[in-house]
Amino acid sequence: GLIFGAMMSVDMGGPVNKAAYVIGTGALATGEYGIMAAVMAGGMVPPLAIALCTTFFPSRFTEAERKSGITNYIMGLSFI
Repeated sequence: GLIFGAMMSVDMGGPVNKAAYVIGTGALATGEYGIMAAVMAGGMVPPLAIALCTTFFPSRFTEAERKSGITNYIMGLSFI
């Protein structure tokens, strides 16, 4: 699970990310839910990390970036 979660986090939207998601989706068909849980969690980490950073360290971000931090909370929590 750790490997698939890392694959999702490192390559947002790229081929490594897509491969991890396809493997997770395939595992669902066999009844293995742990892999997909790791894939989902790994995909949620980057936007939530950005959102938390804009909240706790606002002076390091521009006004536009701070506003996008709020959006990242919503997007990260809903895995979008």
